[in-house]
Amino acid sequence: MDNRVIVVGNNHHNTLGVLRSLGERGIKPELIITDDTLKFVTTSKYVGSIYTIHKAEEVVLILQSLKQSGAMPIVICCDDKSIAEIDKHYDELSKYFHLPNAGQQGRINFLMSKLEQQKLANKAGLLSPRTWRVYGNTTLPTDVVYPCIVKTDSSIDGGKIDIKVCYNRDELQSNTSRSVEYIIQEYIEKEYELNVVACSLNNGKDIVVPGVIHKIREYPAKGGSSSFSVLKNCNEYPHLPLDGIKRMLELTQYEGLFSIEFVCKGGLCYFLEVNFRNDGNGYVPTSAGCNLHYIWCCHKSGVAVEDFSVHTPHYFMADVRDILHVIKDKQLKVGEWLNDFRRTDCFLLYNRRDSKPFRVYMRSYLGSVFHSLCKKIRICRRV
Repeated sequence: MDNRVIVVGNNHHNTLGVLRSLGERGIKPELIITDDTLKFVTTSKYVGSIYTIHKAEEVVLILQSLKQSGAMPIVICCDDKSIAEIDKHYDELSKYFHLPNAGQQGRINFLMSKLEQQKLANKAGLLSPRTWRVYGNTTLPTDVVYPCIVKTDSSIDGGKIDIKVCYNRDELQSNTSRSVEYIIQEYIEKEYELNVVACSLNNGKDIVVPGVIHKIREYPAKGGSSSFSVLKNCNEYPHLPLDGIKRMLELTQYEGLFSIEFVCKGGLCYFLEVNFRNDGNGYVPTSAGCNLHYIWCCHKSGVAVEDFSVHTPHYFMADVRDILHVIKDKQLKVGEWLNDFRRTDCFLLYNRRDSKPFRVYMRSYLGSVFHSLCKKIRICRRV
């Protein structure tokens, strides 16, 4: 493959996983990364050239400086803000780069609206919770059912930490106080959560689905990101609406890496949202035998997409985050955690073939913990 590959992201295991997926196939991608005091991603042995930006808007300027003749570079995005900026300038940039896209400039930004996603999901035959959209600090709908979940309509305006469960109107009012658009959804008391991490080709006409991720634990315990999960064969979840997922992706016309989330209860899967970018767990399929990042690059460069074999079940752990269930929240016994640790096939930070990012992260993390402890001791002594 002659095409250069450019990865755009921030200092997060999401970006690191893409670098490792490509690096394991002999590709040393260039990296456009948001500036951060903790620079562990840039220490990966798989990184080529590094370009640092201070805000998402600067990614377009960097890409414009990297224009070339010949084989068009392939761009992979790892965060919502960077894909949003690139989508705003799709008409110009697509002349020089292979980009994730939804057929026309601005459409990915349109599709980032969770309400628009709900409409397309319903059109594709997917089941979804009852949904309302409101603007912050305005009168709430009178027919909202409680408990409900409230989150920003666009993921650019808020992340998982901003998702709140509200049990009455007062709580809902206090959690819709910012001047942004919110989505209110009927709260489904889930039995478990599923996440399909996949790749869409040919504007949604073909999708590559290596399996489905079953979330076992999340941190924080309610509403957090996956901390211990397993990738399984889709056949183990006959109620997972794969046909509906395919129909929805074709309706979006999106092509690129993506993930789609569901909560499950009583044998039913309720659609939550789609992420039109690389998922934070995107390296897990690579570890299990299906390198989605390489498949995307092969497709865009005109190289035949190779066959793959996925080894399931494939357990993975957010190594730094999951241990907090034991040492901080004390919701998990040490023995239980060690059993899960032993059966883990893939860690999101630690990787024996690329260990330096983990070491750099841990030095900084433990240093901040030590600094915090010293500060508390000094305060106690003064008291």
